[in-house]
Amino acid sequence: MEMLSRIDPLEKKMLISLLLTMLISYNMKNRSAIHSFVSSLIVLQIAFDHKHVLYLLASLTLNMILLKYASASRYLFTVINIAILYIYKVFGIHFEQRISGAFDISGVLMLMTIKMSYLGKEYKKDKNSIRDALSYVLFIPGLLMGPVPTFESFMKNKYERPKKLFHGAFLKSILFLVFFQIIRINIPKEYITQNLLPLPIRLICLYLFTVGNRLKFYFVWYFSHGCFMFQNFSSLLNIDFFKVELATDVKELSNYWNIYAGVWLKDCFFNPIRAKSTFWASIATTTVSALWHGINPCYLIMFLSITTSNVVVKNNNILIRKFCPSMLWILSRVQMFVITSYFTPSFFLLNLSELISTWKGVYYIGHVFLASSLILQAILKSTINQELQKCKRATKSSTACN
Repeated sequence: MEMLSRIDPLEKKMLISLLLTMLISYNMKNRSAIHSFVSSLIVLQIAFDHKHVLYLLASLTLNMILLKYASASRYLFTVINIAILYIYKVFGIHFEQRISGAFDISGVLMLMTIKMSYLGKEYKKDKNSIRDALSYVLFIPGLLMGPVPTFESFMKNKYERPKKLFHGAFLKSILFLVFFQIIRINIPKEYITQNLLPLPIRLICLYLFTVGNRLKFYFVWYFSHGCFMFQNFSSLLNIDFFKVELATDVKELSNYWNIYAGVWLKDCFFNPIRAKSTFWASIATTTVSALWHGINPCYLIMFLSITTSNVVVKNNNILIRKFCPSMLWILSRVQMFVITSYFTPSFFLLNLSELISTWKGVYYIGHVFLASSLILQAILKSTINQELQKCKRATKSSTACN
């Protein structure tokens, strides 16, 4: 009963809208623009309110006008839609007191950014119509939580009647929701932001706090995966639980977290810059990802911290493989536990003072770990270079170097 009582009205509205999304996804045989428009209006009205819906409709109208009458590139659409998101973030307080990015329309606007970017690249005025674009943007299974398929893959996909009503994805989704609620009740953020507990307990709470907050994303993405399967999209799972939670390096973590946003970022930003510099391509992509999430500096802190720690983590793995290979499976994951537990609270707290208080409470263990690793790597630089050369000569270089 306590778990249910801790669900506030906004979250209850979101859960109801998700259930309606599931029912519509299962029964929807017609993907026409009119059907998608009416269905999306109902879902959005339940999840939010008329002011939010009107803002979304205004942004959708602007995008469709640009798509039909202007020659806008995917980059222009990206900039325009991030600007639309920022306007909402700044002035959205007049719509809703809690602008958190989790239970407001920020997520829908973020998804629209990706959709319009794909339309800017793949929409052909001589082959496609605005009705096609509307059907794509308002496609019910991924309307609220994503992920976003490409426009071309959406147009090629054909509806097939699902063979069963209940899919394992929904069961997993429910389990993630239950565990999220359990951890949220038992590990409040005060356990990490305030000096209330002994250091060992605080470190455990820090880890559980970050895992608990990730569980809500597992919940929504496994749920949307089930909805997409009802519409014959069988491979749109946006996350891999075990690959994320047991990642051995930053690359593996980023490859299996919010997978289809990563695909978009890689295609739109990383690959065009990569030819000049892989490092700067990573920094640019990470910066765009942070800006895409919103105006809070905590987004930028988290994304840049995780990205810049990639080289340190990778070199640590090289040294572990060299000097104690039998411990690689364990130690590579332990250091990722440290990195993710220390830096990802920035994404969930979205409050600089609380973030600094959290870091201070664990004696800046993440920064100390990175600094000490850099010192050790400087001392053993020649060893690292030798191992990297071996990796390049190895026939399975991608496996050997990770």
